Amino acid sequence: MFISYRQSDGAVTATRVAWLLRAAGVPVWQDDSDLAPGHTEDRLNEALETGLSGAVLVVTPDIVVSPIVRNVELPAILDLNSNPDFVLAIANTVRTETGEGGDDDKGKTDFTAPDRLLGKPRGTLSGIKQYAVDEPDGLLRLLRDMLTFRAGRLAAARDGDGRSPLHLSVQTRAVPHAFGPDEADFSIRVRPPEHGRLPNPRGLHDLRSALRLLPQAVARTGARSVRITGGAHLSAAFALGAALPATLIGDVKVEGTAGDVWTCGTVSRPPGDTPSIQVANRSRSAIRPTGQARNVLAYVQLVPAQSDAAYTRFLDEHHADFDAWETLVPTVRDRLDPGAAGPMIEELAGRLRALVAENDHAHLHLLLHAPFPVAVLLGRLCNTLNVTVYEWNNETHAPDGDARPQYVPCLTVNPTSAQGPITDVLLPTDDSKAGS
Repeated sequence: MFISYRQSDGAVTATRVAWLLRAAGVPVWQDDSDLAPGHTEDRLNEALETGLSGAVLVVTPDIVVSPIVRNVELPAILDLNSNPDFVLAIANTVRTETGEGGDDDKGKTDFTAPDRLLGKPRGTLSGIKQYAVDEPDGLLRLLRDMLTFRAGRLAAARDGDGRSPLHLSVQTRAVPHAFGPDEADFSIRVRPPEHGRLPNPRGLHDLRSALRLLPQAVARTGARSVRITGGAHLSAAFALGAALPATLIGDVKVEGTAGDVWTCGTVSRPPGDTPSIQVANRSRSAIRPTGQARNVLAYVQLVPAQSDAAYTRFLDEHHADFDAWETLVPTVRDRLDPGAAGPMIEELAGRLRALVAENDHAHLHLLLHAPFPVAVLLGRLCNTLNVTVYEWNNETHAPDGDARPQYVPCLTVNPTSAQGPITDVLLPTDDSKAGS
C-alpha cells in the first residue's frame, strides 16, 4: 500500500495509517522509510510502478500546495485505480467552515475537499470512498476495508485451494521496510521498541485494533491452515494465538528462529500417566469473601537457562494480590524438542485452566519464560480464559535502587470479547508522542 500525503500537516495521520496497516499484516510504502537515495520524483515514480496493490491518499489543508502529490503521485494513483486489482482510499482530515445546512454543518468532514484542493473536476475524488479519520472508528473502518480487500485478493489467488497454508509473519522488534525478502500473505509489523526490551505501547494499541479484524480476514481467504514465522514479544505472540483459535483455524504451525516447526492439538488436556509438566511450587492465600474478584498467578518456566530473580521480585511485591500462584516447569529440564512439544503445550493449557477453575474462574496473570512458538500455541488453547500477560524487563528505574529484573504487565487478553482478543493495553503511553 502506498501512502500519499503532504509532509507539513499530513505526516501524523499518514504515520498512524501506515502503522495500523502494518499491524494488520498489510505491507506499506512510506517515503520516510522506503525512499531510496536520488531525485525524489524519480524514486516516487519507481515506487508507483513496482507491485502496488493499493494506496491511501491523506487529504489535509496543506495538500493544496503540494506539487509532488498533485503532479506525480495522484496521476499515477488514479491511473492504477482503473485496475480492479487496485484499491484507493482517502483519509480525509479537512473540516467544513460552513455547509449547505449553515452552522449545523460546520466542523464536519468536508467530502468535497479532495477535488477542490487538488484541482480535480468535481466528482473525480468524491466518488472514491473517504474516511473521516479524525472521528471515532474512522481509522478502524479504513483498516477493515483495506484488510478485507487484501484478503479477497488472497482468496482469489488461492482459487479455492484451502490446502496450502496461509503464511503469516510477525515481528514486534525490527524496523519494517516495504521491499524485502518477506513474502508472507499477511506481514504483521508492530512499531519497534523506542528503547529497552519492552514492546512499544503504541504498537500494542495498533495490534489491538488489527487483531480485532484479523480473524475475519483470515477466514475470508478460505485457508484451512496457517503457517506463522518471525518473532515477537511473548505478550504479543500470546495475543496473536488467541486471535486464531481452533474454531477458526484447526491447523496452525509456528516456525522457530532456527526453522524448527512447532504445533499442537486444538484442545487442552489434563496430565496423563506420564505428565510432561509439573508444579514446582504453589501457594494459596487466604480465601477472599464470596463475590470478590479473584486473581491467580502462573509462572511458566520452560527455558533451561533458568533465572527466577524477576519472579521472586514479583512475589515479594505482589503476593498479597493473588488467591493462588503456581510455578509450572517441564518434568525433564532440558531444551524443548519442537517436534514433541505439542502434548506438553496441551497439558500446560490444561494446568492453567485447572488453576483458574479451582479459584472460582479467577483472572489469570501469566508470566511466560518460553520460546516464541509456545506463546502463540498456548494463546490458541486459552480461548476461554481472561489473561493478563507480562513481559520480562531488566531496566532499573525503581527509586529504592532494586536492580533485579522485573515482570511488567503488558496486555489483557480475552479471546471471547467482541472487541477483539486484546481488551486492554497496560503499558503506559507518552501522550506527548501521540502522533509519532
